[in-house]
Amino acid sequence: KVIIDFKTGSMSPSHLDDLRLYSLLETMRIGTPPRLAASYYLDAGVAQAEAITEGVLHSAVARTADGIRKLHELSVGTRAPVIRPSWGCRWCPARGTCAQGQAHLGELDEENERFDED
Repeated sequence: KVIIDFKTGSMSPSHLDDLRLYSLLETMRIGTPPRLAASYYLDAGVAQAEAITEGVLHSAVARTADGIRKLHELSVGTRAPVIRPSWGCRWCPARGTCAQGQAHLGELDEENERFDED
């Protein structure tokens, strides 16, 4: 079995983490890991693949457990949220009240306007 995630846009290191999570979930669902997972970038016609090994699955478990721990700490107030403005601010549910995110999006809009003028 192979998992293929079709992507538009550019390559991102986070896509590899996505594939590892999908592979972990599929392993939990059917009891057998996929042999391979790949992101296929439609615009570029390029595939980025990784063999799914026991080590890859252990890495996905550790990353997932770390994320769950951080979410719990945020929910009980033992961890302060860290604001990291990025392209993801466009889809953030807090974008209407987040000054840092709004400023970042304004900067991106200005950059796009300058690019369009050239």
